[in-house]
Amino acid sequence: MLASIYDITLIFFIGFIGWYLIHTVPSDLDTRAVRLKTPSAEDSMETLKLLRRKSATDEKMKDRIELLNEAVDKATQEQAESLDRIDQLSLKLGSDSSSVSAKSRRIDESSDRIEQMGQSIEALNQM
Repeated sequence: MLASIYDITLIFFIGFIGWYLIHTVPSDLDTRAVRLKTPSAEDSMETLKLLRRKSATDEKMKDRIELLNEAVDKATQEQAESLDRIDQLSLKLGSDSSSVSAKSRRIDESSDRIEQMGQSIEALNQM
């Protein structure tokens, strides 16, 4: 008895949902044809030109990265020279070691920044 009531209820709901789907007016958005945006001929030509120029831009990027690497090397070399000068000046002037250590900490921080820049340049190279 309970099973037949359940079956009748399900059939009624299925019928109601079917009637609702058939008699519901679709919105304007649903009836429009789907328009796919395809690239125009101009876009295709532009893409081809970019692909052809890619090798030239890669060489420019390599040159730029080499220059950046040279700049990092030069900066580290200058840093080492400045550390030597600071040590010599501190000995000459007899300044206390705390100011020298503070300066060396700043220099170490700048060298860490330079190393981070070098690592980011290497990451760019890998891309």
